[in-house]
Amino acid sequence: MNPLRRERRLAPLFVFVVALLARTAYWLYRGTAVGADTSGYLRACEVLATEGPIAFAFGHKGILYSGFTIPLCGVLSIPGATFGLWVAFQILLASFGSVLIYKIGTELVDRQTGILSGLAMAVLWDTFQWDVYVLSDSLFTFGMVLALGALAWHHREGTIASRVAVFATMGYLLISRPHGFPIVMGWVLYDLLPRGDQRRLGLFSTRWIPLLGGTSVVAVIPYAVQRYNLLDVWQSGELIIYESEYAYPYVSEATGGTVGFVLSNLHHLLVMGILKTGLFFIPALPRHSAIHIGINLVTYLPITAIGFVGLARAWKNDFHLFRMWATPVIVLIGITAVTFVSWDLRYRAALGPAFALAFGYAVATILPLGDTDD
Repeated sequence: MNPLRRERRLAPLFVFVVALLARTAYWLYRGTAVGADTSGYLRACEVLATEGPIAFAFGHKGILYSGFTIPLCGVLSIPGATFGLWVAFQILLASFGSVLIYKIGTELVDRQTGILSGLAMAVLWDTFQWDVYVLSDSLFTFGMVLALGALAWHHREGTIASRVAVFATMGYLLISRPHGFPIVMGWVLYDLLPRGDQRRLGLFSTRWIPLLGGTSVVAVIPYAVQRYNLLDVWQSGELIIYESEYAYPYVSEATGGTVGFVLSNLHHLLVMGILKTGLFFIPALPRHSAIHIGINLVTYLPITAIGFVGLARAWKNDFHLFRMWATPVIVLIGITAVTFVSWDLRYRAALGPAFALAFGYAVATILPLGDTDD
């Protein structure tokens, strides 16, 4: 067999096996886990089964989580199905997602980038630890992989089929978690650039659609402030939600409502935003176990740190790559800076695919191992 052809077959298989073994080993160690939101997803399944799709769509954990809840409800409706079956499904999808990351890196750059990226995704415990939970993070992360793959395909081909794939995968992100909406809008807003600008995604024939998307982001801000009680969070100085010891000590100035508070305390909010950004990327917290801290120091810290180097190199050398990979990072940093850092740091799990690709790109371009052209 041709050595190149054999490598092309063995490399994705190797990535898949590493990803599957890592996740299965952690599952055997940790067991199937649930979170505080799991009961809400199960209630959504009950509403879907008893009250129908309309009540489900507008109920608790409704349409904005349906990309997770509908598959979950479908699996759990199988006679004899348990949470374990769902976790096995997530682990298989996530392992396949590592192979897709390999494929994306290979197609966008070269095989070395693909292999390094796929392996980084395979061992990134900070992301894959959520594959054993009955929570939306695992499927949302897989949705990110699909969207990045569609964007890579569209960047390479620019066909109607690739455009449809981008719309389909972004549509899935929109209904998988509330974070999906701003991430999608971050990518879409590139089409506001002048026609012919190489920084455009080229998804729309008119600039009105991305303009409406940007306007909708602004329009939902008041809802987000009320929905997540952000005024209370800002006034408390809380940086990590439900962690009172991680708070910014300050005395807020008198206000006449949310707008007045923001204008009067803008300097404090900016400082809190910087602190939240730092905490968002912190490898571990003192309350974490020694194993947790050790694994993140070995996997999360180097992959993320070198991933930032990769993003910087992409900005300089290939803006198309930067646009694809950095957009979700920038969006989630912005959301965190104006809201809060999640207690369990799991909101950053969805950035695993972007950082894995950026990591592979950085290492492959800094330390090339030879001819990697196809």
